[in-house]
Amino acid sequence: MTYKTHGLTGIVLSLLYMLLVGLNDPLPLIVAWFAALIPDLDHPKSWLSRRVPILPKLISSLCKHRGFTHSLLGLFLFTLIFFLITRNYLSIDYTIYFAIGYFSHLLADSLTVSGVNFFYPDKTKYGLRLIKTNSTAELLFSLVLIISIVIIAPMIW
Repeated sequence: MTYKTHGLTGIVLSLLYMLLVGLNDPLPLIVAWFAALIPDLDHPKSWLSRRVPILPKLISSLCKHRGFTHSLLGLFLFTLIFFLITRNYLSIDYTIYFAIGYFSHLLADSLTVSGVNFFYPDKTKYGLRLIKTNSTAELLFSLVLIISIVIIAPMIW
C-alpha cells in the first residue's frame, strides 16, 4: 500500500474509535496518520523514510521490509516508545490514537498480496491477498476510505 492509503486507513479507524467512545478532538488524527506510516520505516524508499533518513537506515539494516515493524511486537514496542516520550506532555488518548494508526497499517497491509508477519519472529505471513500496491484495487480501496471519512466525520462534529 502507498503512504496515502495507509494514512487514510489510520484516519478512518481513528474516526470510528472517536465515534465509538464519544471523543471529538481532531488533533490526535494527526498522530494516527503519522503512526500509520511508521511501519514502513523499514523500507528506505518509503515516503516517511525519505523525509527522516537516519532512523530508516538503522531499522532497515536490522530487519527486512514487512518484518519486525509489520508485526504485533513492532506495534507494541513503537507504541511504548511513543508513550514514554509523550506521557508528560500528551494525554493517554494520543497513545491510543498512535496504536490505532500503527495497527491500521498492519491491517491494510494484510489485504495485500504480500501479507503481514503479525507474529514476528515467526516468518508466517497472514493476509487476504486482495490488493497489489499501486493497483486499481488499491485506488478503489482508497476511494472507499475517503467516502468513509465523508460519512463518519459529520457524525462526530
